[in-house]
Amino acid sequence: MPDSQPVESDSAAPVGVSRQWIFRGLLLLYVGYLVLRAWQARTAPYEPVDWGFQSSAEAIGWVRGLLRRELNLYLLAFLLGLLVPPAWGPPPSGAGSRRQFWLGWLSWSLLGLLTIAVCWAIAWSELPPLGSLLFPFVSFLAGAHLGSAAVRGRRSFAWAAGQLATLGLLLAGTVVLALRLALSDAPLAIEVDPASVPSKSQLAERIRATRPPDGKSRPLQLTDAELGALVNSALGRGGSPSRANVHFEPATFTSQASIELPGRMAAGKFLNVQMTGRVAVEQGHLDLDVEQLRVGRLSIPRPLLRILSSALHATLLDDPQIRRIIEAIDGLNIKSGAVSFVFQPGAISRQIVPSLVQLLWERPDVSTETGIYLRRLIAVYDKLPAAADRFAALTQEAFALAQQRSVDHDPVLENRAAIFALMILLGHTDLEPFVGEVFDADLRAQANRILGTVPLRGREDWTRHFWVSAGLILLSNEATSDRVGRLKEQLDSKAGGTGFSFADMLANFAGNRLAVAAIRDPASARAVQARLARRVDVDAIFPPADGLPENISAADLQSQYGGVGGRAYQAILDDINRRLAALPPL
Repeated sequence: MPDSQPVESDSAAPVGVSRQWIFRGLLLLYVGYLVLRAWQARTAPYEPVDWGFQSSAEAIGWVRGLLRRELNLYLLAFLLGLLVPPAWGPPPSGAGSRRQFWLGWLSWSLLGLLTIAVCWAIAWSELPPLGSLLFPFVSFLAGAHLGSAAVRGRRSFAWAAGQLATLGLLLAGTVVLALRLALSDAPLAIEVDPASVPSKSQLAERIRATRPPDGKSRPLQLTDAELGALVNSALGRGGSPSRANVHFEPATFTSQASIELPGRMAAGKFLNVQMTGRVAVEQGHLDLDVEQLRVGRLSIPRPLLRILSSALHATLLDDPQIRRIIEAIDGLNIKSGAVSFVFQPGAISRQIVPSLVQLLWERPDVSTETGIYLRRLIAVYDKLPAAADRFAALTQEAFALAQQRSVDHDPVLENRAAIFALMILLGHTDLEPFVGEVFDADLRAQANRILGTVPLRGREDWTRHFWVSAGLILLSNEATSDRVGRLKEQLDSKAGGTGFSFADMLANFAGNRLAVAAIRDPASARAVQARLARRVDVDAIFPPADGLPENISAADLQSQYGGVGGRAYQAILDDINRRLAALPPL
């Protein structure tokens, strides 16, 4: 954006030599800052993306966050351009200096482009495609235009600022016009086959079944319908009519999406998108090309699509977590009606793939947090004296950690992770896949040596019943957990089992009661944390089981108690509920 206004000759004076060296120092520090930010983006630890959006507005908010990150990067490029002219010195202007003028601008442009490219290459661990540098480079030129004008004086600066403001208004007007064409009053007629509970269960089990031995790559294939079920699970949260589908052919994809926009200003408006393109990932390197795109009534011409493809490529790689996911993909194979991924071995793929299962069931993914709680509980267990009440000590430690972490995190989610950790460690390690992939080989071995060693009122089986039932509340709902607990007792009553036990049922219901209070809402979650982090009184969460019949065979359960739901059965169940009702409130 070379300057078109002649240099002013009144009050403006070129930057002095001493001031120029000050600006050179500032420019050098700023470039160092940009390189440092790029290195931090490259080396930042992976933090799993929470795909468990609770509403379509949250999903749109996540996309908005990606765009906000891009705008921040454009601002950084603009500031770089602003510093270059006073540090480099303004290019000569006037008669006989046209060549030097353009050489000056060329040198600025090369410096800016090289700096941006190097920072991108450091952050991405690969050379950026030239198209991805276009928007940051334009922002740099805008900053350089304003910085060059500032060097020449106030009048030139005001003129340049007016130019940029005018361009900004024109751009804003273009965006408003594009939005009017892009937004629709009705959604696209997208046919979506609703995923039934059995189909979701089958998909979840198949995703879990891809879990490889440690050190092995992880393959995962998703059909059009399965990928659509995952996408629509996110878009349809909160009853939103937003829908999408995707169809794969060799090396290409076609997708449609109709997204209801949140907020009063956009109430009743839909963003209808139809897209065709190519996508490939090889050894962690992304290749993306949008070939056709229609947004509402707006069809994007092919030349602009090339720019858009590069900008979208940059947006994805600029997000540290998405970049980590792409880097974790060894290969992506597209065939008719399906797409196959091969994830590299390691923690990234262990966290990405199980989060898809969480997305199916509309629950937040806390597998990483559960691992944090498990490690803390194992460390505490190893330090407990032999005479300690391990049940109380581990429960107190879990909720003390939840209380501590809830200062900066959602207390409901922290309580979920704490209960899941107790369910796995004190209930059964085989329940880990229902939470996500929490274990590595070492953590599994440590958990297995603790399993079955922590008694509740002198009985290890009551500990298992208590925490397994508490965990099932989080994995389903209270009624389902009760039914699973009763089914467990009925199975125990068959030949080879321990027999039906009303005392075990009391442990089941006590675990349910704690879990319901722990995740009811943030206020209840914090109240449970405050109570249990201070001191765990077993009598306050699990009443005595004295007098409750145990070891009842299937035949006796039917003949003496009328079976499940019989009069005698219900009388004991009422007794259990009275014992629970007599406990202090959680």
